[in-house]
Amino acid sequence: MTSSFETSLLSLLDGHSAPLNIDANVDPESAREANYVPLICKRTICYIVAAVVFNAEGKVLLVQEAKESCREEWYLPAGRMEPEESFEQAVTREVQEEAGLLFQPTAILCVEAHTRWHRLTFLESDATSSGWTVF
Repeated sequence: MTSSFETSLLSLLDGHSAPLNIDANVDPESAREANYVPLICKRTICYIVAAVVFNAEGKVLLVQEAKESCREEWYLPAGRMEPEESFEQAVTREVQEEAGLLFQPTAILCVEAHTRWHRLTFLESDATSSGWTVF
């Protein structure tokens, strides 16, 4: 028998958003007063994906950030998930955009949950598939 936690986790990993327990009988005014905010991707919550990619020598891929606030800092390839993407599609796209590599996530390494954002860090365990060169 699968627990509700396992069911929810599998649903999230399959790219679905977290279910909201919304009572249709809740008065919108009282919900507003209670600071109730529904979780809506790109509107009230941000899902971030990151990737840990190893090459054949066991070195980790880092990319230089282009954003003004952290320009030229080195980070794991990462970015925001688009509303219609699964987590796997988002992390694959981010690695392609930032490093030009094909990334196939094989495991979730870390999940960080905060009030307004959640970050999932994925791992590709087959180091030889990346084939990137370290300078």
